[in-house]
Amino acid sequence: MDERTHKEGKHVRNSIFVSMLISFTVALLFIIQQFFDSEFCPGILPGEWSHFYGIFLYPFFHSDTAHLLSNLPPLFFLVAGTFYYMPRRLFIAILTIWLVSALLIWAFGRSGCHLGASGIIYGLAFMLATLGFLKKQRTLGAFALIIVFMYGSMVWGVLPQDGNVSWEGHAGGALAGIMLAILWRKKAIYTDEPEEDEDDHDAEHPDMHSTHKISEAEINYHYKPNNH
Repeated sequence: MDERTHKEGKHVRNSIFVSMLISFTVALLFIIQQFFDSEFCPGILPGEWSHFYGIFLYPFFHSDTAHLLSNLPPLFFLVAGTFYYMPRRLFIAILTIWLVSALLIWAFGRSGCHLGASGIIYGLAFMLATLGFLKKQRTLGAFALIIVFMYGSMVWGVLPQDGNVSWEGHAGGALAGIMLAILWRKKAIYTDEPEEDEDDHDAEHPDMHSTHKISEAEINYHYKPNNH
């Protein structure tokens, strides 16, 4: 095994490890959530200053097991994909998407308890898809097409709708993801093709091509309406 292949394998393993760690944290906190009072909202209550701390909690908690399981697969693959292409920007991306979507929910969301990781899922998906098309880079473009193919229905999730889906969080995450993609469109990514036309070169070096597989999953970002 040559050095380049070894480096590629190590980077893929690191991507999977980081994604597993984040996914495990979300699952663990959901288990802890089961010990909370059922009336307690660990998410965002729009416009309520006394519950402003929910902005910092909402991605980690879910309304029920089905909600959690619908979000874990896309969260895992999108975090792994983001770390693979932009290892130094993953946590900046998550934090930015997290805060932008949270503030939009708090300011404009419907009355009720908004919680779930799908705001971050939408943000990462829209960021990677937009970057793939803006950069016209082969492997990232292919990964973006997989996202569009597997999760194309996500587009409808950002539109106003009734029910227990927090479209406000979806829209906020998607908006933040697109903004980051535009901001980072000239930044180097971890790729198999040299970026000769880019002015700034990061420490993220070009490397080998990698194929990613994404399992189809339903993405839900729930909110519980107030009954009073």
